[in-house]
Amino acid sequence: MAIGQIKAFMAILQTKIDHHSQLMKSHKERALKYWKDNMKDSARASLSTSKRHQQNVHKCELNYQNLSMHLQLIDDAISNGQILKVYEITTKALNRITTKNEDLSSENIAKILTDFDIAMDDIQEMNDSITGDHSLNQSEMDELNKELQNFELEDTDKIEKVCEKPIDDGLQDSTPTVPSPIQTTATPSIKPRKITAKVARASLVES
Repeated sequence: MAIGQIKAFMAILQTKIDHHSQLMKSHKERALKYWKDNMKDSARASLSTSKRHQQNVHKCELNYQNLSMHLQLIDDAISNGQILKVYEITTKALNRITTKNEDLSSENIAKILTDFDIAMDDIQEMNDSITGDHSLNQSEMDELNKELQNFELEDTDKIEKVCEKPIDDGLQDSTPTVPSPIQTTATPSIKPRKITAKVARASLVES
């Protein structure tokens, strides 16, 4: 059922979530810095740069929230034994990343999609014996439970290579923008969730 592939993809998602979190923090700091510079010398360039960083904070926040939601849905589906839901959500998350031309090479994309297609064929075959809500019977739950317990994430160097291409942080965008006041109120700290190898215990979520 290629649970290892799903877990590896979840690790990639977590890496990207952490990256967007750091980018968000960096853009907030720079936006405030340039805003203060503008207050000192009224330089329009500083105000424009500050505004651009504010816009990038918003983009990073949207990416962070979207990917975090996908990761949580995948984790929940695994815990509840909803195997078809796992592949459905994972494929959507994968498509979102690849269509945005982010850090997956065409070779890696092709391999992951092929693995998903093969796994989906196997799952569809098994689906004949699964109830309408796609829950697993006890023997299938036991099988999934064993697979999750024995799973170990391997080839971490390969996963790192998948994520090594940096995401465009927008710093090269020099398009002028209309300035607007910056919000300087404190924002809650972001704590990226940690992936845990949850074991499906439930008895037998569209993004």
